[in-house]
Amino acid sequence: MGKQNKNIFDCQGGDFSLKSLDDSFDAEDGEWYPDNSDETDLVLAASLCKNNAVKKEKKKKKGKKKEKRTQENNPLKKLFKYDEKKEDDLESEDEEIERTERSQSKYHPMYEMAHALEEFCDLKVVDGEVYYYENTYYMHLTKDQIIELYKLRVDPKLHGAVNLRNYRDLYDYIKMEQILKYEMPKNEKLYCPFENGILFVKKGRFEDHDPEFVTFTCLNAKYNEDVESPEEADCPVFDKFMKEISGGRKDIEERLWMALGYLLVEPARGKFFFIMGYARDSGKSIWGNFVQKLFPEEAISNLSLRELGGKFETESLLDARINISLDLPRERLDVSAVSKLKRITGGDGVEIQRKNQRSKKLHRRIKFLFASNFPLEIEGEDEAFFKRVVYLPFTHSIPDDEQDSNLEKKIWKERNEIVTKATFYARRLEELDWHFPEIPDVDSMKGVQRKPPIDYLLEFIDLHCEKVDYETFCPTTDLKNAYENYCEEKGVCPCSPIVINKCIIKFGGKHDRKRLNSSENAVWGFYGIKLRP
Repeated sequence: MGKQNKNIFDCQGGDFSLKSLDDSFDAEDGEWYPDNSDETDLVLAASLCKNNAVKKEKKKKKGKKKEKRTQENNPLKKLFKYDEKKEDDLESEDEEIERTERSQSKYHPMYEMAHALEEFCDLKVVDGEVYYYENTYYMHLTKDQIIELYKLRVDPKLHGAVNLRNYRDLYDYIKMEQILKYEMPKNEKLYCPFENGILFVKKGRFEDHDPEFVTFTCLNAKYNEDVESPEEADCPVFDKFMKEISGGRKDIEERLWMALGYLLVEPARGKFFFIMGYARDSGKSIWGNFVQKLFPEEAISNLSLRELGGKFETESLLDARINISLDLPRERLDVSAVSKLKRITGGDGVEIQRKNQRSKKLHRRIKFLFASNFPLEIEGEDEAFFKRVVYLPFTHSIPDDEQDSNLEKKIWKERNEIVTKATFYARRLEELDWHFPEIPDVDSMKGVQRKPPIDYLLEFIDLHCEKVDYETFCPTTDLKNAYENYCEEKGVCPCSPIVINKCIIKFGGKHDRKRLNSSENAVWGFYGIKLRP
C-alpha cells in the first residue's frame, strides 16, 4: 500500500488539533496508524479522544475539591494567610494588586495602627472618651474624626483599605490603651487658658502650653503679663460700660467683674449659676455675647432652662465647659430642669441620655449663664435652688438714641486687657471660698418666683385690700403703686393691668371712673374697695 498524507486528530490532554502524519509510522510507537480509513473512522477517533479528555478533566477537578476540603478542615489555616493561585485560573496583574492590598488592609495589626497614631499625636483617654492635643488644648475625638486624624498624621491612603471598618474599631482599641488613660485630679489647680499660655490663678504663674497640662479649652484672647493689678488693665470702653450697667455702684460692678472672672477660669468650683435681669435694652446681650465669643464653639452649649429638663437635649453638655442662654422666655421650670441644674452645679453625677448610644454620666461641674426679662418661676418651695442663684442686676434700660451700635466691636478689641483684669477678680473670689459678697437690696431682687405671678397678686389683694361700701372709691394708680411695691419686696414681676383689673373685680370692686376734683378730669378706679393702711 502506498504512502498517503492524511490530517488526523492529536489527542494530547484533550487538546484537538489537525496533524499531518506519514502512513509508514509503526503501531508500536503508540500512534494511531490509518489503514485506508474513511471519514467516519476519523470522526469516531476524534470522539473517543474527546471522551478520554473529559474523564481526565473530571478526575483532575475531583482531586482539587478533595485538596480544598482538606485545607479548609486544617486548623493551622486559621493561623496563616494563604496566597493561593490556581494554574488554570490565574488572576490578571491589576486583580492581583487589588487582592494583595485588600489582604494587607484586612489583616493590618490593630496595635501597629494605634502605636503609629500615638507616635505622631498626643492622645489621652479621659472618662472613656478619646482626646487629641491640638496646639493649645485637648479636643474630643469621634470615630470619624480619628480616621481623619490617621489620614493626616500617618497614611493619607489608609494602607489601601477598601472600607473603614477596621479604622472605626481603632477608636475602641485606643480607648482600652491603659497607658493613655488619664484621671483628672480631685484638687486640680485653678487655671485660665489663654492663646499665649496658661495662667495658674492662685500664684499668678504663667506657663507656656504643653501637652503635660491637660486642659480642654482655650480662650480667644491673650494674657498681658505686664499687668500687675486690675487698675493697670487698659480697657476704657468696657470700664465705662460696666459703670453704666451697674448704675455707678461699686459693689454691683465688683460682682459683675467677679462673675466674669469665674466664667473664664477652669475648673468650675462654685455651687451656683448666674441670671442676668430684668430690664430690657440694659446691656445683657452685649455682656453675654462677649463671654460667648471668648470660648471655642465646641466648648459651649446653649440650652435654655426648659431644654435642660429634656431627655436628649442635654447631650451637648458632655463636651461643654459653659452653657449660655441669653433670652429665656417667661415660663415655669419643671421639676426635672430644677433638679438637673442643682445636681450639675453641685458637682453631683447626672445621667445624660444620648440618641442611638448608651447614656453617659456627667461628673464635672459646668458654668451656667442665663439672661431674661422675666424672673424665674419654679414649682413649690425649693430653698436649695434659691441659694444657687447669683443675681447680676441689669436694671437700667439704655434709650435708643444713646445706644452705640458698634459697642460690641469696641469691647472685643479690648478683650486681652479685659480678661487679664478679670483674672484678678477670679483670684479674689477663690480667696472668698467661692462666696460672692452679699448685696442685700440686690439679692432680694433675685426674682425666683416660687409661685405663679397671679398667686402673688391674689396674695396682695387679700393682705392689702378691703371691701367697703359702694360709695368708697380707690383710684387705679393708687392700687398699681401699692401692688408694684409689694412685687418689688417679693422680688417678682407684676401681672399685666388686664389681669389686675379682672382679679379686683372678682374680689368685689366695680371698675368705673370718678371725678376726684371738679377742676380735673375723671380717673379710672374701683368702687367698693380700699387699701388697708
